[in-house]
Amino acid sequence: MLDLEPATRVLTDLVPGVRDDQLSLPTPCAEAGLGDLLAHVDGFSIAFTAAATKTPSPGGGQRARPDASRLGTDWRTRIPGRLAALAAAWREPAAWTGRTSVGGQDFPGEVTGVIALDEVVVHTAGTSRRPAGSSSAASRTCSKRRTGSSTESWRRTRRAFPACSNPPCRFRRPRRCWTG
Repeated sequence: MLDLEPATRVLTDLVPGVRDDQLSLPTPCAEAGLGDLLAHVDGFSIAFTAAATKTPSPGGGQRARPDASRLGTDWRTRIPGRLAALAAAWREPAAWTGRTSVGGQDFPGEVTGVIALDEVVVHTAGTSRRPAGSSSAASRTCSKRRTGSSTESWRRTRRAFPACSNPPCRFRRPRRCWTG
C-alpha cells in the first residue's frame, strides 16, 4: 500500500498558482497545453477515486480527450479537492485489494493504485515544467517522492506483467502491457 498524499499535495500546491493566460502554454505532451493537462488531472482524479472505492466511474469509464474549454471557472478549487479525495480513497486498504476498473480496463487493485500514483507524478512534472526544460522545485520534490517503497512496488508491479504483444496498447509503457 502506497500513500498518494505526498504526491497529490505537490500537484495540489501548483494548481491554484496557474494563471488563465498560462492555460495555453505547452507541456511535455506535444498535443496538450497546460489547460488540457489540468482537465486530464481533473478527470483522472474522479476515475481513480471511483476505482479505489470500487464504484462505477461517471461517464461509464470512457475517457474523453482532455479539453481546457471544459475546465469551468472553479477548477482552481475543484481540482485540489478531487486530488485530496483521490489520496484519501487510496489510503483505505480495501482499495489495494481485489479487482477494479479504470478507463474501461480491469486491473488488480494494487496495479491500479500504482497507475494512479504514476499519473499524479507524471502530470505534476508536466504542470511544473519551466521553459527551456529548466527544473523546478516541484518536479525535484516529485521525483524524490518516487523513491523507497513506491519504487519497489512499481518494480514488482511491472515485473508481474509479460511483454506486450498488443500493438495498439493504450499504455505507453515500453514493452509492457497491462491490458492482456
